[in-house]
Amino acid sequence: MFFNIGGKLNSPLRLEDARFSAEDLFGILGGYDSCMLTAGTGFLSYDDEKLASSVQTWRKKTVSRMRGTGLFDDDGQEAEVLSHALLPILQPEIAISNASPGGAASAGLFVGQDGWTALKKDKGFLGGWAILPFDVNQDFSEVCSSVFDTAKVERSAFEDSGYIRDSERDTLTDAVNSGDLEALKSIAWLRNVSADALQDLSDAYGASLGKKPKALELWTTHTEGCEFEPVGGVRTPFPSSGYRKTSQVTVIPAKGFYMKIASAPCEGDPFTFEFDDELCRARTFCQVGFVREGNLFKEAFAIPEWYPKDALSIDDETWIPTKR
Repeated sequence: MFFNIGGKLNSPLRLEDARFSAEDLFGILGGYDSCMLTAGTGFLSYDDEKLASSVQTWRKKTVSRMRGTGLFDDDGQEAEVLSHALLPILQPEIAISNASPGGAASAGLFVGQDGWTALKKDKGFLGGWAILPFDVNQDFSEVCSSVFDTAKVERSAFEDSGYIRDSERDTLTDAVNSGDLEALKSIAWLRNVSADALQDLSDAYGASLGKKPKALELWTTHTEGCEFEPVGGVRTPFPSSGYRKTSQVTVIPAKGFYMKIASAPCEGDPFTFEFDDELCRARTFCQVGFVREGNLFKEAFAIPEWYPKDALSIDDETWIPTKR
């Protein structure tokens, strides 16, 4: 494995063994990925002119360092294996990260029409990023489990979903963790979600023996049908046209459960709806679900084309679970 991302290479190197710095990736991508995965907070302090100049410099240094590895040709262009792996990152339909955009992420998965590619960071202060393409014929949940280092998915014994309000996310989480069955019954009755499914989930956390199910927090951006244009010579994470939709998702793979808060436009909304705080909040919804027959991660990440008609306003904070 190539570890020293600062040295020069002169022998063939498999893509999965190469490691790239954040600057390397900025250079070969021409700017940000749609998750802002490698940005952290450092690049956000650059002004447009400085960042554009830096991106060009970083690309030249990356090509020079990796000359002879087979990942770039004699003209400094990406070889086919690297070019193909970058396509889903450059043109994603869905991008998933294990940290909020610009945060301290360690992995991301980019799903495009041309394939699936993960960016995964090695552990340690000097750990670089690996570019890992996946076969689209692989099971999607298995790929997600591998990329985000989580437990194998176990399908739920239940198949159900329902919309809740924003304030009820914490209420539901507290009730599951504490085993408050009366509160769970209240949520189930008011939101038309299976009480048996919620109790089964809560029982798993209250078990005295064995490990508690692990919850995975993920963030997604959906950019299917979007177009990206460089701004000041730098690729930005925001499309110039098309609706960019986002979600924050909690997945419990061992129980086939997900809870997500997501945004989706209504027909006629401007492409920039997510930058209007009032409009974006009006287009945000919360959903919980148990997956028995389908693919857990696909269900968890799914956002409808338009704001769902059955969704509940997240701004209504009047409901409080009652003992029943």
